Amino acid sequence: MKNQELKKVWNWFTIADVEREEKWLNDMSAAGWLLEDWNGSFRYTFRRGERGAWLYKIDMIDDEERGLDGEAYINFLNECGIEVAYRHKKWLFLRKRAVDGPFDAADALYSRLRITNKIYSYAIRVLCIIVLICFVTILLSLIGSSIFTGSLGDFLEGIGMGFGLGLAQGLAIFYIPVITRIRKRMDRLVREIGVKN
Repeated sequence: MKNQELKKVWNWFTIADVEREEKWLNDMSAAGWLLEDWNGSFRYTFRRGERGAWLYKIDMIDDEERGLDGEAYINFLNECGIEVAYRHKKWLFLRKRAVDGPFDAADALYSRLRITNKIYSYAIRVLCIIVLICFVTILLSLIGSSIFTGSLGDFLEGIGMGFGLGLAQGLAIFYIPVITRIRKRMDRLVREIGVKN
């Protein structure tokens, strides 16, 4: 078997950029690069393949589809001619042969709303977990400072408060705007669907 050419590409997408990420993956496919791996954040690995032979779509296994870790859902996709190019936890990078046509020709708006809703639900759950971590960290630092006196108590309070407030500040600056963008996209899609009906 001959060596396949691999290419590592660094690119930044947030969970609010799924449509842009899909377009980029399809542009890479059109140039002859097929998704091989994703490290869960910035690094994508591609292998050389046939130009434009595959179309890509990003999906997510939500709680309703989690039976057997989503295997029933993945089997359903396979029966529809869609394969999982790569899977990372809940995230699915799907592909299908371009000759079979686009992913959602008939109900593109509903499909985009479905994935946007999944991403929004996921983002809200992550937000709740991070807010809980902030609250618990700050609370533990206050309890620790009252239990331990002197420099150890001051140290624990400073570390806990610094971490908790820093995390809260990071949420406010980076994560909340991402969630807001997802929510605005959901609202726009709902309005477009309402206009079409």
